[in-house]
Amino acid sequence: MADIPFKKKIFYSCKETTFLVTQKLYKPLSFWENLKIHYHFRNCNPCKRFYEQTKIIKDIIQKSHTENPFIITQLDKEQEDFLKKLVLDNLEK
Repeated sequence: MADIPFKKKIFYSCKETTFLVTQKLYKPLSFWENLKIHYHFRNCNPCKRFYEQTKIIKDIIQKSHTENPFIITQLDKEQEDFLKKLVLDNLEK
């Protein structure tokens, strides 16, 4: 333990956290990864907000794909604005 400070073993950086929370949306993480992410969220609101926004966007896309599985389109400006509003509205709940 002389070379690596205690803090390095326990805490994830924001870069590591955002990478792992993105993975968390698609596959389960280990108990320790989840614990470290949870602890990081207690101290870092931007990372917590990133996770919440990413989760909302994933849910919206998944729902849209379930309703229209064969339609792949690029969003126009109106759809993009609607999606942004939906994400912001869901964050306020």
